[in-house]
Amino acid sequence: MEVVKKNERKHASDGTVTSGKNISFWLDSAEPISYSALDKDIVTNVVVVGGGIAGLTIAYSLVQSGKKVVLIEDGNIGSGETGRTTAHLVTALDDRYYHLKNIYGEEQTRLIAESQKAAIDFIERTIKNHNIDCDFERLDGYLFLHPTDKRESLTKELRAVQNAGIEAVELPITPGLTEIVPCLKFYDQAQFHPVKYLKGLCDAVLKMGGQIYTNTHASQINDKGIVTKPGTRSMLILLLSQPIHR
Repeated sequence: MEVVKKNERKHASDGTVTSGKNISFWLDSAEPISYSALDKDIVTNVVVVGGGIAGLTIAYSLVQSGKKVVLIEDGNIGSGETGRTTAHLVTALDDRYYHLKNIYGEEQTRLIAESQKAAIDFIERTIKNHNIDCDFERLDGYLFLHPTDKRESLTKELRAVQNAGIEAVELPITPGLTEIVPCLKFYDQAQFHPVKYLKGLCDAVLKMGGQIYTNTHASQINDKGIVTKPGTRSMLILLLSQPIHR
């Protein structure tokens, strides 16, 4: 793995360390995750484009199922949105559950809530299975009123949350705030260090036979494969529909 010194990271603006101009705490408090660029034509079952938490989770799951998987990332692993996350793993959503119920109905909203809980459980299980040291911790979360919002919306959200199968209660004050502001307390949420978690996922993918290439840009994509341009020479990743036995 290529190592970039901490003081060099802070001045990187070419997209290899992060897709933004500023360095987040998560990117600054862990070694950059970098592998060699793709320098040859290869054949595989699946190509995953993007080395954030979504791409790596897909690669990890597919490798576990027996697929031959190649993941490519045009910067470092986690250099996009994942490296800038709040690091909160929650069932509380930015979109209010009562809005979701109005749009999708009660049953579909319950499925949305279950998927959030399943995602947290998946991350916790993966951390335990591979002994990933990423500061994972279960803890409570709080949703409190914005000054422009009304108390009724909090009560309405609590009803929708509970109908969706999420354990939550309403509190008259929000812990940690000096002013008295009511809130919803969500039980069994979590937090972690996302970049450290990605490193653990990378190690697991590679150990199971997957391939990871960074600083490798996908310039053309179709149903036959992907053309990459890590430098001046183009490489082809050819897709096969049949499993490739190792």
